[in-house]
Amino acid sequence: MSTANASSSASSSLVPIGSRADRERSGLSGRRPSRRGASGTSVWLARGAIDARDGRAGVQLPWRVRLVDAMLDCVARQGLAKTTLDDVARQAGCSRATLYRVFPGGKDALFAAAVDTEVARLFSSLAVAMGQAADLADALVVGISGAAECIEGHQALSYLLQHEPELVLERISFAGMDQILDGASSLLSPFLARWLDPGEASRIAEWATRIVVSYLVCPREDLHLSDPRDARRIVNTFVLPAVAACMAGGRQPGGVDGLQVLPESPAVVENQLSRATT
Repeated sequence: MSTANASSSASSSLVPIGSRADRERSGLSGRRPSRRGASGTSVWLARGAIDARDGRAGVQLPWRVRLVDAMLDCVARQGLAKTTLDDVARQAGCSRATLYRVFPGGKDALFAAAVDTEVARLFSSLAVAMGQAADLADALVVGISGAAECIEGHQALSYLLQHEPELVLERISFAGMDQILDGASSLLSPFLARWLDPGEASRIAEWATRIVVSYLVCPREDLHLSDPRDARRIVNTFVLPAVAACMAGGRQPGGVDGLQVLPESPAVVENQLSRATT
């Protein structure tokens, strides 16, 4: 599959609505965000086309996006339990009545929308980076390191992990984890399918997602997946050898028996993958 086709496939999955107004309502601007703002705060997750707090362009975001971003700001500052709808409305610069018009379900609906929006923003940014990858290793490295950087720099998520971890854990356990893996596989596998068959690409995308989630739950001081060098070490040491072994032996990754690591160097593994896919 070509880069253009992969990008088109992922984009249609990420934004199933076509007009510019629809994209703005969803909180996606289609622009690749810069990784660090002037204050040093991570802005890897794009805040729409223009931040509601930045009037330099003379344009305000739709209320849905402004309220979602206000909710994230409040959660980053004081957590979800202490955040009230008055807090969110004040942060967004609107009344409670406006908030309820946009989110009739109140706080639960607003928090669910914030989660969905941030996930969509994450995959949108990863799609841009992975679509520009030159080979399978690069695609995996930018996908893993980009996701890890987002996790490390996301202030609302960091607060919840430290003070209200149950809110995060319930979303990455059991059925919640299945949902994450299914979504990641369907959105990211088209970029890996440039070098792998679709089924293999889906399984490798799921495996890479498991690596990132494991890092989220149990971070290590000596491993920083947000650093592309560490991400490449993981990819070269574990992922590529497993892919090469499965392709050589006709096995599929997914179980212990299917993950046989070859003793060759990463360079040899990449050469094997190149020969097998050309």
